[in-house]
Amino acid sequence: MAMPVEMIDDYQERTKLFRYRVFFIAIGTLLGVGAAQRVAELFGGGAEGYAGMGIVYGAAICVFMALSFFGTAGAPSTGRSAVRLSFSEQLRTGLRNAPFAALLGTKFTQLFGLFTSNAMLVYVVAYVLGHDEPGKWMLYFTVAGAVGQVASIPMWNAIARRLEKQRTYGLATVLYCGMSLTWLLATHAEPLWFFCFRGLLKGCAASGLLLMGQSMLPDTIEYDQRRTGLQRAGIFSGLYSLVEKVAATFAPAILLFTYAWFGFDSKAQTQSAASIEGIRLAAAALPCLYFLASFVPLYFYRLTARELASAPRIA
Repeated sequence: MAMPVEMIDDYQERTKLFRYRVFFIAIGTLLGVGAAQRVAELFGGGAEGYAGMGIVYGAAICVFMALSFFGTAGAPSTGRSAVRLSFSEQLRTGLRNAPFAALLGTKFTQLFGLFTSNAMLVYVVAYVLGHDEPGKWMLYFTVAGAVGQVASIPMWNAIARRLEKQRTYGLATVLYCGMSLTWLLATHAEPLWFFCFRGLLKGCAASGLLLMGQSMLPDTIEYDQRRTGLQRAGIFSGLYSLVEKVAATFAPAILLFTYAWFGFDSKAQTQSAASIEGIRLAAAALPCLYFLASFVPLYFYRLTARELASAPRIA
């Protein structure tokens, strides 16, 4: 995440650059979220199935991470500073950058919503929709999501040029909330086309969220460089990655605690009507709560193309 600000110094071109990242995130989501359960089922399910899936995916991760490293080895870069800062100093540095602090708060709350949506899908398919092999339906959902995510990239890029990135980010947030609320309509009788249409909407909304959030990060880093004359991209991208890890850890845990509160028992052969209703309500409400909360920090993000260009640059 620190590299784009070194590679490109144009406000609008950064959005174009991140189109490629959003594209490959869609492919990664398709393979990691949609296909993983199905691959485990093809390996026989249970502990052996998940072990086989883990071996295949572990090998694939090694290959693609190596490709990323060698593929960007010749990219433009800046000199490395010898200064070492403690974590508390890095945190203070990040929070003193007002646009970055607003973006970090927005991203943090929204990541809880995104990770919750990914974690709850298998439960919704298995218990709310009532499918014995959820992997197949999850694959349909993520294929539709990947199509929506990739196909909507040019649309979000065009909207950002007209409305600025902050407002476009807000528009994508509203769309994601609307998609989440459609889980209230989920039943055993839900047709496949509507299920996939929901996935298409999710992909479209996620595309806007990812494209705006990730292209705004290097803007905030350049803003800091102009104000201080220092190259501190590593600090900001590190804090940005930190909130991703925190959200990835706690969002699924909160979801499971919510299920338990409604009476869900993972060891039970059948679930009560109350626990199934809890899964449905959590799928609709939890992501919406997180995304609605993100409007508070997003409101304070005021870094536009004009403001960034007018910021004095300290040599």
